[in-house]
Amino acid sequence: MRDTVLSSGSENLDKVCGLVGVGRSEEALNIVRREIESASSDFARAVAYEQLGNLYQVMNAPSKAIHAFETSLRLHGPLNVPAVTRVYSSLGLAYKLSGETNRALEIYAAGIDRLMDRAMRIIHKDGELTSETEEDGVRTLNVSTDVFERIRELCRLDITFAALRNNMGTCYAEIGDKQSARRAFVEAIEFTPVGFAYQHPSSNLAELDPNEKEVFLDLGIALKKTDRLDEAIEAFRRALEIDPNYDLAFSSLALTQMKTGDFEIALHNYDEAIKAMTRNIVKTFKNSRSKGIIKQHDSHHLLWLEFAFFGAVYLSSLGENVKKLAWPTGDQAIQEERDEGYDGLYWVDKTDPQGETTRLFLPNYFNTFREHLTYTSGYSILLRGKGSALRELGRRAEADEHYTEAEYFNPKENKGNSG
Repeated sequence: MRDTVLSSGSENLDKVCGLVGVGRSEEALNIVRREIESASSDFARAVAYEQLGNLYQVMNAPSKAIHAFETSLRLHGPLNVPAVTRVYSSLGLAYKLSGETNRALEIYAAGIDRLMDRAMRIIHKDGELTSETEEDGVRTLNVSTDVFERIRELCRLDITFAALRNNMGTCYAEIGDKQSARRAFVEAIEFTPVGFAYQHPSSNLAELDPNEKEVFLDLGIALKKTDRLDEAIEAFRRALEIDPNYDLAFSSLALTQMKTGDFEIALHNYDEAIKAMTRNIVKTFKNSRSKGIIKQHDSHHLLWLEFAFFGAVYLSSLGENVKKLAWPTGDQAIQEERDEGYDGLYWVDKTDPQGETTRLFLPNYFNTFREHLTYTSGYSILLRGKGSALRELGRRAEADEHYTEAEYFNPKENKGNSG
């Protein structure tokens, strides 16, 4: 995994690091030491010590780097400018390289605290999102709910916050805390300044667990939020390579393709998302008489039936020797629903004299499948997505049909209809 190294980017630092690269380390150290001695202010001296710390890092001397960076922070004192949080990033990395990972996490967290403090000072100075009141001698700072979005905007102004969270992620990964590492890498991606070519968090997140589908879903969602749409699409496809039935990855892929204007492909993937959801639902069906019978509800919404039939085909493909499928219709369906001999069953297998098995799917299968679609908002959301794709393609009548059924299957709207 890759840590992010932040530096002042000065020509002098490049020069002295170059000297180290050709074996002239002492000469490089003398140049920086002279800068420290000639510094005309604490700030200039703090920046020089930061350069000294970076030089020791290049020389693989983390303990000396730590001393230089801590001296830099002492010289900065209460000053809170981007250069200060940059030193926290370098100091944390020095502690990590010296084997003190937990201490590195503390340093990175302290750097984020300083950054947040700077953001709040800027917001308070603006005066638009904060106000002060005083009652009985107690002063209270009141903040608008919009202040949080303003903090996010300020944290995206440079790479410092993203770099600190990325480096925290590598520390968490090193100590085996994958959940915290995932959160850190995702935040680092989301807080990367727009247009900034910063690949460390996304590559680290993908490396965290290359066989875990949720990692790539998180990666894709974070990339989509920052308009890195092509990378997001690749992440969702990687999640689907791991689990072809991952309906959340299909729906996220479709939503991203809507943003890129690929409406036909998005429509296809919304459909694939519902099919994946269908497979996941029907795989839970155990054909047992201990199950209750769910009665059919009167409904003019029939799009779900297409997926119920798809689920029946999928289930039959998993069964041995099932050659044909059938389902009762009309009066036969009503009679089958009332037949106590089929109490709780979803299907019955009937074998003809030639030994071929026909699987008869009973009304209870269809009614139960429909009921499952009302348990969460997933089906409703996917239908709305399909409707949006259809509308973009000029197929308005089909779009309206999807919107109408989506509303009907929305759990909030369906409380009185799902029984």
